[in-house]
Amino acid sequence: HQHSAAIAPSAGFIVFGGDGDGKSRFNELWYYSLMSMRWKPLIPDGDAPEATYGHSAVLNEETRKFYIFGGVAVGKNLNTVWEYSMDLDTWCELSPIGTPPLPRYDHSSVLDPSSQVEYVFGGVNDASSVQFFNDLWILSLPCTTGRSQMTEIGR
Repeated sequence: HQHSAAIAPSAGFIVFGGDGDGKSRFNELWYYSLMSMRWKPLIPDGDAPEATYGHSAVLNEETRKFYIFGGVAVGKNLNTVWEYSMDLDTWCELSPIGTPPLPRYDHSSVLDPSSQVEYVFGGVNDASSVQFFNDLWILSLPCTTGRSQMTEIGR
């Protein structure tokens, strides 16, 4: 449970991570094809995100890139951004410019593919004391510039 899933309506969807029993976390990546109605494990080369749950994910069908943000890894809340390229079968950790949001989990994200931005709203951080967020961030995803930027746009 607490995995992420994002759909490309014409093809299928990708599922990442999750928490098995409160003690087991996963960093597995799976693809479900709507055409064949079958699951396929994706095993990218190189570095990968930590085993995570409570993160968010979006999939840009046009660029064939899947993004995850935040979540909980062993002993810490995260505010990292990772990009998975379906064409290259690789993960890449992004380093957005600007001040990042505080680490969080159980937040929501949505992608606006026309403007190449991901909106991130709310979430929880319980690293030392519980904080509930009511903020909205915009993450401009790499497209032509190869750079991304994260900016708070509201509370």
